[in-house]
Amino acid sequence: RNVTGVQTCALPILKVATVLGRLTNRDGVSGYFDYDQRRARVLSEVERGAWHYVLEGEARRTEYRVQTSGTGLTPPPRIADGFDATFRLARDWGRNRQIFTDYRWERSRSNEEQFSYRANTMLAGVQLGF
Repeated sequence: RNVTGVQTCALPILKVATVLGRLTNRDGVSGYFDYDQRRARVLSEVERGAWHYVLEGEARRTEYRVQTSGTGLTPPPRIADGFDATFRLARDWGRNRQIFTDYRWERSRSNEEQFSYRANTMLAGVQLGF
């Protein structure tokens, strides 16, 4: 409500970001940890008053240069695909505090079977700003 007693409704603020990247890692020794990675990330956030709704997702592919998957004379190089998505619902609680809850879904796929998994996690807490 404003000074005149009329209830007002603020328009939501929308933020959207997209990031594309490439990462090259070289360990400088044996090469066992050398890999090339491509990634894409999308972030969207809506703010409406004290409420914040955040949705972000990321996909990445990692190709290892030395690590292999399987057995035999010429096993293929190890490849890992990672996907994750996070939803955050938050509310401002005072000037420098925010109460929030996060839900995160994650999936990792690889041609090396023991590195493939799915995970779902939830987190709730208070965030303090300084």
